[in-house]
Amino acid sequence: AGEAKVASTTAEHGALAKQDKDQATLFKQGGDDHRAMAAAYAKEHPDSKGGAKSTWNTKMQKHCAALAKDADKLAADADKAADYHSLRAKELQGK
Repeated sequence: AGEAKVASTTAEHGALAKQDKDQATLFKQGGDDHRAMAAAYAKEHPDSKGGAKSTWNTKMQKHCAALAKDADKLAADADKAADYHSLRAKELQGK
């Protein structure tokens, strides 16, 4: 692994803003994928007609909800980082 470098130019901040936006998009998609997976799993493993909860569905719902929540948090953090780098790039341009 190379040494970490601090962005100091407009171009560097712009590149990091794009990188962070791309990451945010991927994280958002991951959250959406897990929500969709949970919904599909619920359809495939419904509760019994007698009202008993499907154990596997319950476990899968918790699993997918936790991963979706984590992905949403990562997406929000990446969006904030992108906003920061975009702002710094504009400041360095005098805008």
